[in-house]
Amino acid sequence: MDLRTKLVFALVGVSLGSMLTLGAFSYREGRDMLRESSLDKLAAVAESRRQDLENVMSGWADRVSLIGSRTQLRQSLAAYVRSGSDSERQRIMRILDDARSSVRSVELLAVFDTLGNAVTASWSDPRDEGDGVLSLDSADLVMANDRPDPALLGIEVVDDGRRQVRYLAPLTEQGVRIGWLLARLSAAELLRISRDFTGLGFTGETMVVRREQDGLRVLHPVRHEGLLGGSFIPERADGLDPAAVATAGRDTLLADGVTDYRGHPVWAATRFVPGPEWGIVVKIDEEEERRPIVELRDRMVRLAISLSAFAILIGILLGLQLSRPLQELVEVANRIRAGETRARARIRSQDEVGLLARTFNRMADALTISNVSISDADLTNEAEAARADMARERTTEENA
Repeated sequence: MDLRTKLVFALVGVSLGSMLTLGAFSYREGRDMLRESSLDKLAAVAESRRQDLENVMSGWADRVSLIGSRTQLRQSLAAYVRSGSDSERQRIMRILDDARSSVRSVELLAVFDTLGNAVTASWSDPRDEGDGVLSLDSADLVMANDRPDPALLGIEVVDDGRRQVRYLAPLTEQGVRIGWLLARLSAAELLRISRDFTGLGFTGETMVVRREQDGLRVLHPVRHEGLLGGSFIPERADGLDPAAVATAGRDTLLADGVTDYRGHPVWAATRFVPGPEWGIVVKIDEEEERRPIVELRDRMVRLAISLSAFAILIGILLGLQLSRPLQELVEVANRIRAGETRARARIRSQDEVGLLARTFNRMADALTISNVSISDADLTNEAEAARADMARERTTEENA
């Protein structure tokens, strides 16, 4: 392999190696930046959803407190407790009807005495009327007993698929508890939060979950098929289930080895709402989030192929250009060796290659002078030898 070929291969190799190194570094940095950006986006959406949910819950509690603070309601209940009068009960019902119609999203109001016995109730929908409505569990009373503000009992799905949140608020008269106010409010605002897919692409969703005795329950319908709202979702044994992480009170990001209720790999952000101990999961399919990374990789591969072809071409041209003076020196040397003593190298530059050409020319000049001197000396010796031969011949003739 001649010098020209070696130089071309060296330049091409250095160019390709540099581009591959730069490409690999750029791809890794770009991939990490895209991944970090996606996770930051999920964290921001999750925090926004938690604030939205807390605002909705605060609004629910404020509405129940507003109803429970009505003076006429408390006075009428106190009178009913003392007398048991049916007229007082009817008056309480009218107050509840008025409150229900004037306070947004309230679907049911019921009043109970201190022992949890039903007094009366007001329904906005006849479908809500039933024996089960006018009852309180002992667990509900225990939960709300020591709280001055309305207690969130939970969320439930009624027979026609509607979702309602249940609040229980104490009713007091002159600092003495005289009964309870049970309120059921529409959970449409919760559904609005769960159905807001802004920033979550085609596969992302927000889930509000609660840990119960039977497992993890989703409080609303989900975006994908296969799971109804209010259904329990399977929990992974390795603890990498986003819903389990959220209900455990952890605000974190999950991106590796995590799957959702469908078994699909996902990236997720979790948040915890302390009051009702609800967990919020904001997730998106890993495949969708990795798509920009795959596109970046494909673009860089195409760019690398184009740049490689360009580098090979430039490497060949540079190799030929840089090796041309050396190749000319080789050709001149071969001409001199063949007897063309007047051949000389062209001096194209003032760099090391030009210095080499000048030095080569001086050596060629010195070699030519040396050859001429040798030739002259040989001619002189031949002439002297011829004169000596002629003298010997004359001496021989004279002797003869």
